[in-house]
Amino acid sequence: MISDLSVFFGRFHPLFVHLPIGFIIISAILEGYATIAKDKRKSFHLSIKISLLASVVSSVVAVILGLLLADKGGYDAETLSWHKWMGIFFTVLAFVLWLAKAGYLRMNRRIHSSLLVGAILAISITGHFGGNLTHGSDYLFAYAPEPIKNIFGKENTTDKNRGSLPQSLDSLVVYEHLIKPVLKDKCYSCHNATKAKGGLNLSTIAAIKEGSDEGPIVYGGESDDSSLFTLTILNPKDPKFMPPKGVALTYTEVKMVQWWINTGASFDKSIKDTDITEEMIALLKRDYDIDMEPKPYYMQHPIASIDSSVVSAMTDVGWAVKPLSSEVSYLQVSGKGKPINGTMLTALEMAKEHIIWLDLSNMDITDEALKTVGSLENLTQLLMNNSKISDTGMQQLQNLTHLEVLNIYNTPISDEGLQTLKSNSALRKIYIWQTNVTAIGIGDLKGNLPNLSVVGGNGD
Repeated sequence: MISDLSVFFGRFHPLFVHLPIGFIIISAILEGYATIAKDKRKSFHLSIKISLLASVVSSVVAVILGLLLADKGGYDAETLSWHKWMGIFFTVLAFVLWLAKAGYLRMNRRIHSSLLVGAILAISITGHFGGNLTHGSDYLFAYAPEPIKNIFGKENTTDKNRGSLPQSLDSLVVYEHLIKPVLKDKCYSCHNATKAKGGLNLSTIAAIKEGSDEGPIVYGGESDDSSLFTLTILNPKDPKFMPPKGVALTYTEVKMVQWWINTGASFDKSIKDTDITEEMIALLKRDYDIDMEPKPYYMQHPIASIDSSVVSAMTDVGWAVKPLSSEVSYLQVSGKGKPINGTMLTALEMAKEHIIWLDLSNMDITDEALKTVGSLENLTQLLMNNSKISDTGMQQLQNLTHLEVLNIYNTPISDEGLQTLKSNSALRKIYIWQTNVTAIGIGDLKGNLPNLSVVGGNGD
């Protein structure tokens, strides 16, 4: 009961804490004007004395209420200590100033003016620490212009939390880019390193894992047992509803927290490596413009235009070259069944970063030529049908980590050559009519690449 009364009265601290600020500023203004208008100095004496007394009385009340509020805990000890002692220091200064102005203490005017400036500085510092306790240490500079942030060594967290998300789904980490911004916007004001209500700090991963005074707040895979989620779906009138003040989590944010917890509450998994429901796909597209539909490699990894002289050199030696589209700088290259030679291979190497589709069908390809093909790092589609490539040559293709489609129809390739592809997780379709590949070889390959579609032979 006594504890509840302490908290009840302590919560009046924010109401009284502004009064001494106003009264000391009024005193300073009147003192300054009295200094300028010397003939009216005596007429301001009583007003200044009353303002100083009001500042002292309201400051004493604010300090007492602040001490009651501090007893309930949940605040950073160091910041609270600075706030408390600077508040007390200001109260003492204001009292000394009043004693001097009331005639109980003799004081030189210059000393009096210096102490008045000191009192304003003291209450400003007190207010700064109080703001840190209430809103977090970055509250004052969160929206400051970049030059001011640089002067005070503050990190630009606004752009980080509100800026554009990574374009690549592989780089979009669920916690870092989706969950953390929600916690920062809706929860940090009460649960941060400076002010940890209920012993809960949500500003670091370690603190989230540690939980609150009541224990863990997140159980991976069990959102219904995780208070980080369950307290956000209570009736807003419930005293345990979170957040208790300010803007509540949106429907999408609530569902996102639930989804994150149910999928294991990982702090480092990308969205691409996280199981996702149809509802979350729709919500992320609607509210975050995150499109979970698979994108072709060339859309996920755009490239600068190639020099026109390189394209000319390729066409001069016999390659048919054209861009993938008017908006895409990657190239489609075809030999049109011509005999391949060293000059043509050299030309391929000149454009090796830009070639994404390569048609070598009906060309007299050698295993040696496949060394050059294996260096085309962005190749996603390769046609080598109706050629005499061997299992040994297939080993040259192991570095084509983005290869999605491969046509080896009517070639001597066997199970041995096929197995060189088993680590290529990007491979989606392979054509193997009229090869020496067996059902066993197909089964072994699909065991490593379950999403692979095998066309022809026994894998139709």
